[in-house]
Amino acid sequence: RACIESRTVQTYELHAHNARTGKPAIFRLEFHPELDDERYVSSFFLIFSDVTHQRRLENRLHNERATLARAQQVARVGHFFHDLSDHSITGSEMLWEILGIDPEHGPATYDDAARLLFDKETLDTSLARREYLLSTGKDIKYEIKLPRADTGETRYFRVQIHPEKNRDGDIDRFFGVVADITEQKLLEEELRYQQELSQKAQEVGRVGHFYNDYEKKSLFWSDTVYDIFGIEEHAPHLLGTDRLRPALMPGEAEKFEAEGRRAVEMGGTPFSYTFHGKRPNDGQIIFVQSNCTIEYVDGRVKAILGFLQDITERVEAQNTREKLEAALQEAQKSEALNYFAGGMAHELSNMLQPAISFGTLAKSAASKGDSQAAEKHISEA
Repeated sequence: RACIESRTVQTYELHAHNARTGKPAIFRLEFHPELDDERYVSSFFLIFSDVTHQRRLENRLHNERATLARAQQVARVGHFFHDLSDHSITGSEMLWEILGIDPEHGPATYDDAARLLFDKETLDTSLARREYLLSTGKDIKYEIKLPRADTGETRYFRVQIHPEKNRDGDIDRFFGVVADITEQKLLEEELRYQQELSQKAQEVGRVGHFYNDYEKKSLFWSDTVYDIFGIEEHAPHLLGTDRLRPALMPGEAEKFEAEGRRAVEMGGTPFSYTFHGKRPNDGQIIFVQSNCTIEYVDGRVKAILGFLQDITERVEAQNTREKLEAALQEAQKSEALNYFAGGMAHELSNMLQPAISFGTLAKSAASKGDSQAAEKHISEA
């Protein structure tokens, strides 16, 4: 009725079930009017096609695109296509977001993007990479530092570009994946700094010593030992670990003495112990490593010589490094997701583009009344 009244092609999709299989199906109906000499509809013909599979592919493509967009958002990765014939450039919304460009006003060409983001040196390097891509046809992967277009903030990006060839074997466009790796870079720099700090702490660490003479019942502590433990009252009347108790956590003194007894029972071998304490003068938590040697006279313990080193900075640096390494591993996982997400977009495009193209050809043929060509294109799709 609409076809007759409007004298124009009418298209309708019918949701039904396949009579043989009972499965849901989608049919596309196209009513084409034929006009008489007075421009009235004298008859019309109907093109009836099963588009169930095409609609499923479209739904799948829609879902995959939504998944891809979410994956790119989480991983902070975008992708682009650079057409060499007209120098046009199209990018995903996430690409423009990480570069600080309004997606609705993104650059239309490579030159526009270069003016927004590149200085002369970066532009020269980019052109050299382009020549390499064209001459070798091989993928390239590199890291680049760029300012955000909106704020000027320096960001770090990892880029991978793949040259694509047409049917004649000529490179006609580039496909690229761009990942924002700024957080990873900052973590790597912080990790290097903490490692250097840890090394320096070991090289110039504060070291003291003590000598506990059991025969003479005397104990010598260097001033550095008192300073390490934050004990201002030297308490020369106390021997052994009693002098350290104000700075030690509960049970630390007993554990140290147990290590000493175990060393004696094993024949007087040297032993080590790390004290965990809290400086009484400023409340700072400390870790102090001790390395002790037992001296004997006539089979009896004569004295203990010990060296004490404040390793608090080293322990804190180690804890910080472990946290940074864990964070770095998470950043590396995001990087792996970056390239998976970009590759998924490329593969989906390769698989679905032929079906979409044949569908377009079928529609064009149908509009011209060429039903045989339309059916052929639909079969190809």
